[in-house]
Amino acid sequence: MPYQSPRFATGPVGFYLAQIDPRTGTPLRVIANDPDRLYPLASTFKQIVLWGTLRDVQAGRLSLNTRLSITEANRSIEFYQPGARTVQNLATQATVASENTASDVLHLRYGPERLQTLVTAQGACHTRVNTTTKAWWAAQAGLLPDVYGPDLTAGAVQAFALPPAQEAALRARAVTQAQTLNADRVLDNLDRYFFSPTYHPQTEVQLQNRSTPREWATLITRLYLDPSLSPSNRAFLRDTLARGCCRVRDPAVAYWGSKAGSGWRNVTMSGLLTLTTGQSFVYAYFNPGSDTMESVLIEKQLPDIARYVLENARRLASSAP
Repeated sequence: MPYQSPRFATGPVGFYLAQIDPRTGTPLRVIANDPDRLYPLASTFKQIVLWGTLRDVQAGRLSLNTRLSITEANRSIEFYQPGARTVQNLATQATVASENTASDVLHLRYGPERLQTLVTAQGACHTRVNTTTKAWWAAQAGLLPDVYGPDLTAGAVQAFALPPAQEAALRARAVTQAQTLNADRVLDNLDRYFFSPTYHPQTEVQLQNRSTPREWATLITRLYLDPSLSPSNRAFLRDTLARGCCRVRDPAVAYWGSKAGSGWRNVTMSGLLTLTTGQSFVYAYFNPGSDTMESVLIEKQLPDIARYVLENARRLASSAP
């Protein structure tokens, strides 16, 4: 079905929405734009951290009641809850409130490279999820010169061009070194970077976690249909994502799970929705390089994005034979 660009968006938009077989996840009908181009994921990647965490709960490596401590090393930028917190609390806050620290604590516990292995095993060869939020923000803030060099723009380009194993090793160094930094210092330097002439959206693709719309939507499908999760763990995953941002409250929607992300001139959203007809859809929406700059302003587009997703799901649903 032909792609119709969102009227509210500026800059490049990567979009992939597929009606899927709810049992196998096979795409049945698709609407897409630039589905194989790489985009920065921002906080929509936190769904995969939730998935990996629940797989460890399933395997008995930890439980939802396991307590993990917030430290100066694993604290990321922006708001956070201090102290020792349960896995259930961390998973919920990382997804529902998009708390960077909660995501990083779980990400570090699971292991960034181990999470990357899980994703690569799903066939997502171009996707990268092996960088914590603190690591990519510290990199963009220019606080990791030992990793990316004194010239961030050139260093990001060089890192992006590395073979996967070498890039993974570099990202692992970034994750480790970021833990030596104070999160407030990272945020202060980051704000200055965004307003500086050295900022460019392409740097975010090179340094942050990234994927293509097609690969990411496929990963979302695998997440929801993972046969290794017990009914209770699957229910926790679905219930948690149903509380994520954003969804349209519409009587035609039986279920909507989602996770949004935002940054400087960047907004993302992905998830799965099911209509009361039983038709299920996965989607990925990526918009870096927007004319809307600050994250608090671009986040105002999230309700429009959710409506856009639902409109396109209805278009696909109505085209079904």
